[in-house]
Amino acid sequence: MAAAAVQPDFRRSTREYTQVFTDSKHLISKYGLHRQAIRDFLEQYQDKSLSDDIWGTKKYMTQLQKVVDGLNDRVDISLDDLQQSTMEDGLIEAIIKNTQRYHLFFVEECHAIMPQPSVHFQPNPNRDVRAQNEWKEAVDEHITSQRALAGTADPQNKMPERMKWDFVVYIHLPKDSVSTPLREVKSGSVGRFIKMDGVVTKAAGVKAKVEVATYLCETCGETIWQVVDSDAFMPIGQCPTPRCKTNKTLGTVNLLWKSSKFV
Repeated sequence: MAAAAVQPDFRRSTREYTQVFTDSKHLISKYGLHRQAIRDFLEQYQDKSLSDDIWGTKKYMTQLQKVVDGLNDRVDISLDDLQQSTMEDGLIEAIIKNTQRYHLFFVEECHAIMPQPSVHFQPNPNRDVRAQNEWKEAVDEHITSQRALAGTADPQNKMPERMKWDFVVYIHLPKDSVSTPLREVKSGSVGRFIKMDGVVTKAAGVKAKVEVATYLCETCGETIWQVVDSDAFMPIGQCPTPRCKTNKTLGTVNLLWKSSKFV
């Protein structure tokens, strides 16, 4: 006698999706508070073992000063430090659950509070942060002025701020974090910050990921920027500027690899 087929529990599946949706809405509603907490942490956290001549014991402002002075190109964020200093409920858990989004918050806040160059500024021909930022801002202003003269100004199409970022933010898990076995890494781990132990047996070259793609329209001559936030990259096929739309022309765009930004 054949066994009866087991019917899937659709009610359970619906409840799970509803819970995920509810958690997501709650997390999004706290983005503003969490961003402010991140900025306060970066500006105010103090490490008594430091004695910087500009920022004293302020650990992360000291790191940002070294970045803008050309002495370093990275900012290391310790979640142990954040756990000790922040009073914002659920921030650490949110960072671990939605790491990519909160990593972007850290980068944006670092850029927002970046100090001015100090007397320790050392120009480096291979990596001059201040000169690169000034050049990018000059290019942005030139493109904006040319559009204004041509009457094709488009406030939506401007150089993204992340094109001007020239540092990398690394987030470090708390030291008491438990390692996750490989067999337990499943779909629920996507987007989370996890710790794994293993032995590297083979290493391949690192493939660059496009963060901002830059295009040039052959028809109207406009520069277009495309911010890529996901893992999938779909290049733009037609010019989206108002000038081409007004003229009802299908402007062909060329991807400028040298003017794009990769991570």
